[in-house]
Amino acid sequence: MSNICLDNIKSRAIWSSRNLNLQNRRPLLEKWVTDCVTLHQGCKSSIALENPTRLLDICPGGADAVDTVRLIDSKFLHEIVRYTTLSHRWGSSQSEGPLRTMKATEKAHHAGILVQKLSKTFQDAVQLTRAFSIRYLWIDSLCIIQDDPEDWENEAAKMAVYYENSHLCISAENSDLNPGCAIDRFNDELLMGLTSAEHRNPIAIRTDAGNYTPRSARVYQSALQRRGWILQEAFLSPRVVHCLPDQWYWQCSRLAQLEDGSFESETFDFVTSSLNRPLVVKSDRIRMWHELATAYSSRENCRICRDHEVFSAKVSRRAYAWDLEVNSGV
Repeated sequence: MSNICLDNIKSRAIWSSRNLNLQNRRPLLEKWVTDCVTLHQGCKSSIALENPTRLLDICPGGADAVDTVRLIDSKFLHEIVRYTTLSHRWGSSQSEGPLRTMKATEKAHHAGILVQKLSKTFQDAVQLTRAFSIRYLWIDSLCIIQDDPEDWENEAAKMAVYYENSHLCISAENSDLNPGCAIDRFNDELLMGLTSAEHRNPIAIRTDAGNYTPRSARVYQSALQRRGWILQEAFLSPRVVHCLPDQWYWQCSRLAQLEDGSFESETFDFVTSSLNRPLVVKSDRIRMWHELATAYSSRENCRICRDHEVFSAKVSRRAYAWDLEVNSGV
């Protein structure tokens, strides 16, 4: 170990160990969300008029019942609730994909799903949601009846609103390659040190803080971001935590920041790796539209006819909130 001058790293995340876990990472995650909700006027979710049709109740038996989640119909809720959403890759085949709600399993999922039967990515999403004392989670494969075409069409039309009104979007960037949200891991890129000769408290920090651009581009280069609909989910969500193996990446409309504090910007966008924010004047917003359209059309699973129309409608609605009218001809 070596003594490290805190003056040079006072704005950076400092862990007590190379073994990263939710306990020693949670304070920064809570700060990101709290600062965004309380201080960022432009990040506030629109006023939700209704809940998603279905949600996962991740504490159906109370705070101590952590082994089961339950699919619920929101019509039985008596208030508008806070919930998180999950962005994830389904895998390349039916057998590799996540647990799904089907007509034949809907009743069983309403009765309860053992957490241990969920994929690692879903388990981590449940764990992160519980860390915020949020009771509800929306996951597409479980909250939409996958073999019911009518339900799928109805819910697909509402997904933009679901993401817009969510409290937080958890984005599992490499979920089919490195399952999970990288909550618990050993980070050998961290350097162990001591706060001072007097107190000698162990700390762990990065040693390559100057290497900003390659690290900040890892979200854009991740497996998840190759998909067209993921861009929509990230753009529409008021705040996103991108979970990569090396660390977590925070994004809202007013801040992009790496967990280790080595990169922070009010204008950078991890998802497009080029979009600048905030969008102050009309020309900025027109540029935003072009960059988003280009980024979207270059991704996989992008059906130009139908999906382009849906995406245009979503972006137009967000742009309308910025007092700008856009259309597919801009």
